[in-house]
Amino acid sequence: MKRQRQTRPSRFSNQFQGKESSLGPRDQEGRLYAGMDWSKFKVQSLKKYAKTYELDVSNLSSKEELTSAIQRHWAQQVLNENEVLFNLGLACRKNANAANGR
Repeated sequence: MKRQRQTRPSRFSNQFQGKESSLGPRDQEGRLYAGMDWSKFKVQSLKKYAKTYELDVSNLSSKEELTSAIQRHWAQQVLNENEVLFNLGLACRKNANAANGR
């Protein structure tokens, strides 16, 4: 007997139904708090991030120290999901128009 594949709803579907999205925790204004697993990045990438955002870490910091500092910095960043999706749509449209010579 063939097993039926279960489908999951799109992770964006709740947002468009006026319900809270399942993308993660939100602040009081409904903006999405961002989170990542920084321990999967190479030390070189973590150092570049720390330098770019001028984080208070030394050049001799361990991967764990860099990861901790970056996670604190990243946790302070707040994303407006609707704004991100809108800007993504604009970028896609711009790229499509450029590819079509418009």
